[in-house]
Amino acid sequence: MHLSSLIKKELVLLELKAQNKEEVIREMAELISKDKRIKDKDRLIQAMFEREELGTTGIGNGLAIPHARTDAVKDIVIAFAKSKEGADFESMDKKPANLFFMVVGPQEKNKEYLRVMSILARLFSKEENRQTLMRATTPKEIIKSVAKMEEEENLG
Repeated sequence: MHLSSLIKKELVLLELKAQNKEEVIREMAELISKDKRIKDKDRLIQAMFEREELGTTGIGNGLAIPHARTDAVKDIVIAFAKSKEGADFESMDKKPANLFFMVVGPQEKNKEYLRVMSILARLFSKEENRQTLMRATTPKEIIKSVAKMEEEENLG
């Protein structure tokens, strides 16, 4: 499974307007709901907030990966957004997040869902990879960059 093949250009937002966690989740849910595999945007949002209550998905180093497993989706769907100014995502390091991957998947795709989460954590633990995405100026460039990172890490 390649992360880059799961990221669709219409689900890439290069200028996130949100300034805090709630706004980020709502703005990204609006974006990800454009995908036909999302069955219920409101249930998706509810699942995201329920997951955040367990602990922040603001990992730190400018990265947040809001995620949830829910029956509001038919398959694993990923949306990506970035914010030059950053948004307060209540991250573990108390710093604003600039890069956001929203990951949703149905309960029955648990193995694939966990694989996606593992790949994201591995790729974007590297400062160089986070900077590459911050410099990218088009959705196509984001996807190509992720594909190159996966190839360099022998992931997939």
